[in-house]
This record gives sequence, C-alpha cells and structure tokens, in this order.
Amino acid sequence: MSRHILIGCDGSERSEDALALGAVLAQTLEAAPIAASIVPYSSYVLSSERADEVVERVSAPFLAMARKHLSGHEFETRAILNESAATGLHDLAESENAVLIVVGSSHRGAVGRVLLGSVGASLLTGAPCGVAIAPRGYAQRDAHSISDLVLGFDGSEEARGALEVAVALAAQAGARVSVTGAVEPVHPYFYPVTPFDDDHYVSELKASLSRSVDEAVELASRSGVKAHGELVRGFAADSLIDATAEKDLLVLGSRGFGPVKRTFMGSVSSAVMQRASCPVLVVPRGGANRLAGERAADHEAPPTGADETAMRGEAR
Repeated sequence: MSRHILIGCDGSERSEDALALGAVLAQTLEAAPIAASIVPYSSYVLSSERADEVVERVSAPFLAMARKHLSGHEFETRAILNESAATGLHDLAESENAVLIVVGSSHRGAVGRVLLGSVGASLLTGAPCGVAIAPRGYAQRDAHSISDLVLGFDGSEEARGALEVAVALAAQAGARVSVTGAVEPVHPYFYPVTPFDDDHYVSELKASLSRSVDEAVELASRSGVKAHGELVRGFAADSLIDATAEKDLLVLGSRGFGPVKRTFMGSVSSAVMQRASCPVLVVPRGGANRLAGERAADHEAPPTGADETAMRGEAR
C-alpha cells in the first residue's frame, strides 16, 4: 500500500471512535493507516523530562489503543510535538501525502451523533486532504461496515467530486449509494421588489436538480454500484441530517470557494457536523482522484443539469 490515512489519537474515547472508523476506511480505500498522536508543546514546557521522554509518556495510551483497533492492518504510529493537534495533523498529512484524516467527535456531543470539536473544525477549514468524523460511541457499535452510503448532491463541481469518492467506496465495499438532493425554499428576504412566482421558481429548481441527480445515479450504475436518487423539499442541512439515519457514511463535497485540493467547511457541512447520526466524510475541492484512487480516473464526471439557480449545497 502506498496510500496512507491518518487517524488522530489522544488516548480518549473519541480516539477509539476514530480508530474504529479509520480501520473500516483503510480497508475500503486500500490505504495504510497511520495512528498519529500530537503532543502539545505545553506538555514539554511544563515538564522536566526530555522531549522524547514526554512524547513517549503522553502517547503511550493511544499506542495501546491503536494496537487494539488496528490489529488486522499493517499500520504505523507517529507521535510528535506541535503547537496544536490540528496543525500537527495538517503538517503530517502534507509530509505523508495522506488521502484522508480521521478524527472523533467532541466528547460534549450526544452519543451516536457527530459533533465537531476544535480539532475537527480546524481540519475542516483547510486540511490538505479529505476529513472523516466519527460519531461519539462509534467504537461501541455492534458492527462497523460500509454497506449503505448517502451522498449530498446538488450538481456542483464539488458534489461531482464527492460522487466519485462515494462511487469508489461503494464499488470497493459492495455498498449502496443514495444520491440525495434538496430543493430548498426561497427565503422572503431574497425576493425581488417585483412580483415573484415562488411556485414556478421552485418547480424550475426541482426539474434542474432532478436531472443532475438522475445523471449521478446513472454514472454510479455504470460503475456497477447500486444507486438510487431522492429529491426532498427542505433546507439542505436538515434533509441530509435526516438522511443519515440508519446509514453507514455520509459523503459531502467541500464548499465551492475554498482552496483547491483543500477541505473548506461551508454552512451546510457545518450544520450537518453538529447532528449527523453516522460518520461524515468531506471531500476536498478538486481532490477526488487522490481520495478515490484509480477508480476515480476511470469515471467520466457526470454532466450537471443544475443551473446557477439550483440548490448549490456546499458551493454556497
């Protein structure tokens, strides 16, 4: 394996969740996991020990945890000093050319839900690769597999990149993909001064998005993946959160005006990350091929039927 995924560990329960999800994704992506512990400088500055002794002591709990959850994989470990966990994972992802960073949710979140902590939030505003967040308590679930995926799709370039990743994952895991698009209501604040035909506008949105979703389903089917499309009426974040019930993974594209090949959290992904009930994987803008591997290169990107008035999801 030449590709790597990083799994952020600090010895806590959320590290167990990240390791459990990382093990599943490493197998599906055919990537070698690296369990990474970022030891804060404060641990060294406030200690009389040498730097290497501090790193060894602080990282010991996560190393034992990594051996437990990654026993079936050939994995590596890294323990380094850095100013912050997010910066350390950023730097390590760059140096290892990682395709994915996996972390756990904040310990303050409800069990069974994703809730971004400070590390996850920082990663999602500029990581050099995809980022996956495990819900709290994921490690304690009876089964860890990827058999039923949901893709948030709006026809944008970023959504098409996420589609490539979802299809590649589903093809490797033998999973199903639900391509979900939301036709969002128009807030009265955005109404023009002239009379506005809301019904006609929403009808046009629905038709445009329906074409895009159908094209996405067709592409997935051509790749041998079982897929179906679903259009829902409502705000994108709420619709995607509802769609995560009983699913194994939600795949989203990074927002449109983030830097190329970097994740960049938009309003939709931010809201989803507070309430999703399954793991969430955010695909960096322009980085689908790197994450999906060779499979993505064989896929023709689906043409988009969505025009500029269609629901743009993460492109907002």
